Parts: sequence; structure tokens; C-alpha cells
Amino acid sequence: MIRGTLSVTAAVIAAAIATCGSAEAQQYNWNGVYIGVEGGGGNGRSDWNFLGNNGNPDPLGNPNPSRNFVANPQPGGPEDPGLPGSLVGGHVGYMHQMDGLVLGIDGAWDWSNFKGTSVDNPNRTPPDKVEVDIKSVGTVNGRIGVANGRWLAYATGGFAFGSIDAQEDGGCSSGCVTFLNKGSFNRTGWDAGAGIAYALTDSLILGAEYDHIDLGTSDENLRDPNCANCKFYETVRTHPELDVIKASLSWKFGGDRIAPAPLK
Repeated sequence: MIRGTLSVTAAVIAAAIATCGSAEAQQYNWNGVYIGVEGGGGNGRSDWNFLGNNGNPDPLGNPNPSRNFVANPQPGGPEDPGLPGSLVGGHVGYMHQMDGLVLGIDGAWDWSNFKGTSVDNPNRTPPDKVEVDIKSVGTVNGRIGVANGRWLAYATGGFAFGSIDAQEDGGCSSGCVTFLNKGSFNRTGWDAGAGIAYALTDSLILGAEYDHIDLGTSDENLRDPNCANCKFYETVRTHPELDVIKASLSWKFGGDRIAPAPLK
């Protein structure tokens, strides 16, 4: 699916370059502010590395061998969780056309449910498992593209941000109580992608876009959410990444119907 989107984008770019200064390329003007809605889905993954705990008794009441925080990653650990899911939200941006070249800036924000779990210790009842859940994701991107009449193909990239939940929960093999360590965090990173757009009317634009979103590597403290006064118990390092395909419908304001003449 991603490969097909990129292939279509490359074909439109090649056609646009071939007709960049022609009368055909001047049949539509991409200048103007636009606003719209978007939705889509995809998959991703996140590292999950246990960095240690703060030395206090663990949530099951078992003493830890050291009162010092363990700063080094431990060997083993759970498989990195996959992150299938979907998103829906909105965007706003601005485009400026110069001959067949179109430059722009775009901002988007989406609710999302990219979520994955992985078993940590299958020998406990219930098994220990880790979970990463991306609750929202947004981007602020630059855009460069080439126009071929009512078609536009472009590359995009810039700043990404998101909100994630991370947790570990499970039990033990000897009848002791289950536990839950959890945290919610805001993350920043980068994204890059490519897309195509078609002007259905002078104002209404239909689009499709692929994005790779990297929300960066960060060390986070997880706590027991049922104990407001408890110190954090463990620190984990996560690194969420997503590959997303989304469709959009935008309304463009401003700009004449016919594109400006080529620059001299």
C-alpha cells in the first residue's frame, strides 16, 4: 500500500516536471489558505527497554537487592510492541505557486489509537505484559511539490509531536497480587512523507498522503496510578514510530482560478 502510494506520487511528479511551464500546467492555481479533515491508519512499533527501578520494594511487596536506582539496561525483556491503529483529525495550511513549483506549510492534529502489547513474563498469572498507546499525533511540516493542472504531487516533512501512555502490568506465580505501573507523556520528534492531491473544484481538494512519524527516544518513570503518594517504581525507554496512510478533504480560500504566468 505504501509502495503503491509512493509509485503514484513519483509518476505524477514526473508528469508535472514534463509539463511544468506549459499551458496545461497553468490550468489551476494552487495559491491560497486551506483547511480540512483527514483520516487513515497504519502500523508501527516501539522499543521497550527496562532501565531499572528506584530500589524501593516492588509493587508485589518483594524487596529489591539494591536501594540505588539501576541506570543500565537489563538483558532480555519483552519483544518490542507493534502499534496498529487509526487516526482522524484536521489540518490547516498555505500554498504558494510559482509556475509549476508549489511551496507550502501545513499543520495537522489527529486523535489516534495506535496501540500494542507484548508479553514480558509468560510464567506469571496473569502474564506480565507491556503496552504502548499513542493517544494523539500532530505535525508541522514544510511542503514542496510540482503541479500538473489540477494534480499536485509533493514531498513533506518537519516537526512531529504526540501523546502516549506506557504501562506494565501482571502478576506472579505464587498467588500474590497483580501490579500496574503506568505513565502518560508528551513526545516530540520528526516526520517525512509524500502525497498527491487533486482539485475536484476550484475550492475543494481531495488528497492522499503517506507519512513516517518518529516520536523520538525518551526515558520515562512509571508509577502505580492507584497510589498518589508513591514514588516511581520503574523507568523504561520507549521509541514509538509509525507508518501512516491518510486521506484528506480540504477547502481552499483565495487564489485566481488560472495560475500566474511563469516567472521570467
